[in-house]
Order: sequence, then C-alpha cells, then structure tokens
Amino acid sequence: MTNILTLVLKTIPTISWTIAYILIIIKGFKDKTYGMPILACLMNLSMEFHTFFNFSYDSFYYLGNIIWFLLDLIILYQIIRFYPVKNKVQFYSLGIIGFIIWSVVIQISLIIQSWIIFSAFFQNLIMSLLFIDFLKRDDFPKGQSLYIALFRIIGTTSAVFVILTKDIFQILDLTTKILLLCIPICDIIYMYLFTIKKRKYKVCFEKKINI
Repeated sequence: MTNILTLVLKTIPTISWTIAYILIIIKGFKDKTYGMPILACLMNLSMEFHTFFNFSYDSFYYLGNIIWFLLDLIILYQIIRFYPVKNKVQFYSLGIIGFIIWSVVIQISLIIQSWIIFSAFFQNLIMSLLFIDFLKRDDFPKGQSLYIALFRIIGTTSAVFVILTKDIFQILDLTTKILLLCIPICDIIYMYLFTIKKRKYKVCFEKKINI
C-alpha cells in the first residue's frame, strides 16, 4: 500500500504539470498569444536541457522532463510568433543571453552539489511570481485560464508534499525550505487573483455589451 501511495505521489506532479503545459499551448493557439512568462520559459528550457545530460533518476520523472522540454519548445515558438516586438534582433539577443546566463547558473549548481536543489526551487518560485505578474498583461485573460492555474497548483503542491515526506527535506537549509514552501502559496495567490480579475473582466465586458 505504501509503495502504491509513493508511486501516486511521484506521478501526480509530472502529470499535472504536463497537463498545465498542454493547456497553456492550446489556449495560446486559440487566443493567438503565449501563456507562459518569457523568462519562465527560458529558465525551464535551460533546466530541462541540462537534465538530459546530468541527471539519472526515476525514469518516469526523466520521461516527464523530455515531454516538458518538447512542450516548452512549442511555448517558445508561441512567444516568438505572437510576442508584439518591434526590435526582433534585440528581443532574440536578450532571450539567448537569458538562456545562457541561467545555463551557467545551473552548471555552477551542478559543481557545487548542494546548490542544484536551491536553484531548482528558486526557478520554480520565480516562475510562480512571474505568473502573478502575468496578470498585469493588457490582453488579459488571453493565454490564461482557471484550469491552467488549477493544474499548476496541483503540480506544485503535490511536488512539495513529496519532498516533505522524504528525508531530503531534513537536510535542506532554512532558505531552501522557505523557497520550497513559498511556491504553492504563490500559485494559490495567483489562482485567487486570477479568479477576482476574471470576475471583474466579465462584469466590465457585460457592461460594454449592454451599452
């Protein structure tokens, strides 16, 4: 029974994040926009790229990482396709520089072994904060949906729960523990703010129709 529970807990984050990515892609093509913050996408691609060559862990997680990398490539295409940019050379240059910088950070983290866990959690927290900032977009709610938010919460919360049930949590430093616990909190805040803003958007939209 314990083995079955462990297997379920290990698969929920991978499946939930995969569904969230797929929903982001579908919504992006439907709304002709992108549904993931640019920096978050670049950080994801960098981490997933390094995972191919530097990690050998549970095969299900590794398979999930490959799927996420391919899905993030599609999201990157949506960013390039739909991002309203005048200076494309500057846009692409900054994107490449951002990817390289985070790749260097990850490589350093791999050399200093204790840093890789911190950098992974730090990246997840940055993504959660960027999604909150994403609500400020002028074209809200394009590219965003309640279901995307829901599956992101399921993914992050279940992943944190898995870490909490493992011995690895006890050896983490206080800063890393705080980062870990802040991730699902930020995702819940995002879902709450999204719900409120979507409700206000609906009211404003209905008023415009009635005028």
